[in-house]
Amino acid sequence: MVEFIFKKIVLQLVITHKWARNASELAEIASKIESSSIFTHLHSKFIEGRFQHPELANDFSSWAKLNLDDAPLSERFANIDIWHAKSIEELREKIVSTCKDNLGHKVHEGEEFVFITAVPMIFNAEKRAYDLNSFINAIRKVDESSIFYHFLVSRFLNNKEDNEFSIYLDAIGERKISENLRDFDP
Repeated sequence: MVEFIFKKIVLQLVITHKWARNASELAEIASKIESSSIFTHLHSKFIEGRFQHPELANDFSSWAKLNLDDAPLSERFANIDIWHAKSIEELREKIVSTCKDNLGHKVHEGEEFVFITAVPMIFNAEKRAYDLNSFINAIRKVDESSIFYHFLVSRFLNNKEDNEFSIYLDAIGERKISENLRDFDP
């Protein structure tokens, strides 16, 4: 019997004391800042369940829209595909290249993009699965951070090629469901 232990994630945020006033500075800092900062700015809204403005999919798109007042740049940031990226470095390159065409606008003091990083804290979600039925029942009961953790975050934190749900479903012989999850595009 193969057991799946559901986990959840909480981010302990840390300010880096690096900030950008325009897209050029954002690209410069993003090209060098630690990977955990890139991860945090692209994923924290999903982990924390902050979906008030779904069109502002990450911190970069929010800042471009709300502080830079640059809707096209915001949309390009929002369209960065975090679901199919193979690494944080791939995502970093997309952020930097997205900035390259928008080097003009500058924000006022107090509206800078403040880079943060996070220490991920992983906890057991007190749910386990032993087969497909218990897996489905547990999915219905865990919170969004648990689903997001197993579906996306664990790939980056543990350098995995695949999401943990598909790995488990393969292990219990549910290959069709596993493949459907791999093809899932939220």
